[in-house]
Amino acid sequence: MPELRRELADERARGNATYAEVEESEAGLQRFRGWLDKIAARDYFGAPVGQDAREAVEQAAAELAAFEEAALRAEAPGR
Repeated sequence: MPELRRELADERARGNATYAEVEESEAGLQRFRGWLDKIAARDYFGAPVGQDAREAVEQAAAELAAFEEAALRAEAPGR
């Protein structure tokens, strides 16, 4: 998740908040969620870092939502 969050920050710093970047990042986030679901299904012992991973995914999702808002404002300023 740090990579996705870093990429969003880098794109925002470059002024590259575009919907194409949003779509690419959404695909990455979906991949992370899929992996997390698969790991959780096999976590018979309730590893304590599982909650940390879920929180990291949700934090990245919140950052992606903010990035998406910035992209929409940049691409459709009259909205």
